[in-house]
Amino acid sequence: MLCNSYMHYFMRSAAVTGVLVAGFLVAGLLVPAPLHGQSLTASDPIIGPEGDAFYEPPDPLPLGEPGELIWYRETEELPAGAGRSFQVLYHSRREDGADTTVSGSVSIPDGSSPPGGWPIESYGHPTTGITDCDAPSLWGGFGPSIPATIDARTDYEGLGTPGEHTYLVGGALGRNMLDIARAARQLPGVDAANQVVLRGFSEGGHAALFAGEQARSYAPELDVVGVVAAAPAVELLQLLKTSARTPSAIGYAGYAAWGYSHAYDLSLADVLTPEAIDALTKTADCMGDPPERSIWDFTADEALIRNPWELPDWQQRIDQNTPGTRPSIPVWIFAGGKDLVVPVKAINGYVGRACEQGTHVTLFVHPSGGHEGITDGGLIDEWVDARRAHEPLGESTCDTDEPPPPTDRPPGGEEGEPPVVGAAQPATPTPGTPTFTG
Repeated sequence: MLCNSYMHYFMRSAAVTGVLVAGFLVAGLLVPAPLHGQSLTASDPIIGPEGDAFYEPPDPLPLGEPGELIWYRETEELPAGAGRSFQVLYHSRREDGADTTVSGSVSIPDGSSPPGGWPIESYGHPTTGITDCDAPSLWGGFGPSIPATIDARTDYEGLGTPGEHTYLVGGALGRNMLDIARAARQLPGVDAANQVVLRGFSEGGHAALFAGEQARSYAPELDVVGVVAAAPAVELLQLLKTSARTPSAIGYAGYAAWGYSHAYDLSLADVLTPEAIDALTKTADCMGDPPERSIWDFTADEALIRNPWELPDWQQRIDQNTPGTRPSIPVWIFAGGKDLVVPVKAINGYVGRACEQGTHVTLFVHPSGGHEGITDGGLIDEWVDARRAHEPLGESTCDTDEPPPPTDRPPGGEEGEPPVVGAAQPATPTPGTPTFTG
């Protein structure tokens, strides 16, 4: 199922610059029955099989509660600062409410846990692709573990596990983020608190925002205290229209259309040419031959047969998947003043809408920052510590006319900052180097 050589080909084809097409997909409003305040406890955790079989769930799959751990395996390779590390397979819920399996990785801090257990951070990763080969847990995560925190990182549905990746479907991917926090609490010998912070970058920022909007209703037993989102995909219609006019960005549209068609009852043939559909279909198959022409090499005219925002059914889903239309737990959002992937104008649109919903939002802009390296570790730590201590929120961007002033520290924060947005990636990746975009 999992093919490293093909992953390298695909990641090379995805190493492009341009404007993120976030616009096809939506976060569904369907919310499965919550766990009624009960925390999940695995009475008899199962050690999963070796090799690629770990990512193939039992068949038939026993029905499980959202976040219920299916199996796990401990890994020898540890992120920096971690005492133990696991790969996990757990239950989550698709956009239509159906049970599904999702994989991910969990690292545990070294040393003794504090009273009440280690707090959890659930991380949403940026775009890696749409194939099973693109599951980050196959690579051991993105970087050093977060100090004194259980670091839980979902692969998202359809990456690594059966089924298709529903790219930028915020409701589903947000549930994946919440459910891996639940799964982490069931690992044997792990002392985990129920307190959770959500972080994400780009696609993951979009997922984290939706997780924050769903947290109270979907996972009421978790004490989800805050969302940190870096360059999240937000104003989907605006980003979609812009990307259609931008060279080298059509691959994002292809990913989005692919995920959209598998999450909702809509046809790829309504918006994409047969050639583009063929390229995506071959791309999504790890074991198959790669397409002769990557979707990233198409022009908009070659890939799109019509604009999705002109079709009412697609427009409805675009609107539904735009974050900021429901109240959320408090949000700290980072933007780059020179970000061409998610422009500040798009971030401002989200902030205005979220403020109208009563969400406490703090916007931080690095004037010279691009799409990556725009977070500040010191500010994040201060804000997260305050949220974990349930301190008063204080003034937000919603209460002022201007965002907070930029930090004196360079973009990317201090050395040792938790990997919120990941390391900057090379323009042309070398074999074996995953490239994260958008």
